[in-house]
Amino acid sequence: MALFGSDPKSQDKPDKPAVPKSIFSTAAAYTPFNIEKLADRFRYRDLGWTIPEAYLAILFLAADADGQFKQEEREEIEITARRSPALRALLLNNELGVHEQSALNKIAQDKQAALNEACLTLPEDMCLSVFAHCVDLMLADGDFSKLEQEWIEALYPKLAISEEYARRIVEVLLLKGRY
Repeated sequence: MALFGSDPKSQDKPDKPAVPKSIFSTAAAYTPFNIEKLADRFRYRDLGWTIPEAYLAILFLAADADGQFKQEEREEIEITARRSPALRALLLNNELGVHEQSALNKIAQDKQAALNEACLTLPEDMCLSVFAHCVDLMLADGDFSKLEQEWIEALYPKLAISEEYARRIVEVLLLKGRY
């Protein structure tokens, strides 16, 4: 049986479903990312945050969860900014720094309030992704400390993520970082 194609023998048997050509064959068609459209349609609450500010604030707070904002974590945030459609567009337009500074200012005023407001600002469909980025970020230095684990335990309910989904994300990212 072919991994990504259909088995010629199975075509003779109509009662067997055809094997998909690719694991991505059912994925939705790509559409360009538009942060304004996302904000207008899915924002939880307008608490004076932009979506990029909220995203960055959560990443910064995750990096600082153990009290140490390490170089590996800084680099991971930069990588995330280049890979994330929500942040990459701002990076390319030289606008990311404004959102970054605003997020840092809000964090400096009150870390816990900043985290709560940032979590409420994120659109629901971004929460799993941001949570996964936080876990990946914490693993960037090769250590998942007790403080980081406790922070992640407190984060997933704030993002309205089920314990099962949170556990699965952590398991996959721990596995990814194993080798």
